[in-house]
Amino acid sequence: MYKLFLSEKQLQELVTLAYPNAMDHLIILLGINTLFRIGDLVNLRQSDVINHDCTPTSVVVCKTQKTGMVMSVQLREDTRSAISRRFHTVRDTSGWVFPSRYIYRAPRPHITIQGAERMLQRYFRRMGIEDHLIFRNAFHTIRRSVAAIIRKKTGSLEAAMMALGHRRITTTLAYLDYGVFMNAAIDAVQDMDLGSSLHV
Repeated sequence: MYKLFLSEKQLQELVTLAYPNAMDHLIILLGINTLFRIGDLVNLRQSDVINHDCTPTSVVVCKTQKTGMVMSVQLREDTRSAISRRFHTVRDTSGWVFPSRYIYRAPRPHITIQGAERMLQRYFRRMGIEDHLIFRNAFHTIRRSVAAIIRKKTGSLEAAMMALGHRRITTTLAYLDYGVFMNAAIDAVQDMDLGSSLHV
């Protein structure tokens, strides 16, 4: 089954499209910055990303639900700016970074995984990505894409493994290699010089 991988340019387009909605913009930037799974993103508390003086934290720490690993990730400046923009007024009393839009429930829950996935799928469609390439777990596309970029830029599978929070290198190989090798194959074909075989 084909796995969708986004290029840096496509990730930039995604962030730009989401900018008008501060909450969408922030969850996408945090996904790109931290590579946290969507279940961990929606469970972030305001205290995880905001200091007592209401400034954004420099690092976000999360104990992942799937593996129990404790991930500590430095926040990029654009992510910290998005946190400031999201909470430039009085904080939401629910305490969640991403509270549910349904305010009639008490206590107010965080957004659901399904709701966040549907939001990201809508942005993918606006980017012109075909429906058959968009799967239910859309945030995994961000994880795979950024990890593939990390591997390509560093040449290190271990760096991608650490960023993803995997315990075994074989998991990271299964996660990445299709997209990495497919992109390498496409690049190789594009670089082929066939001029000498043409007869005019």
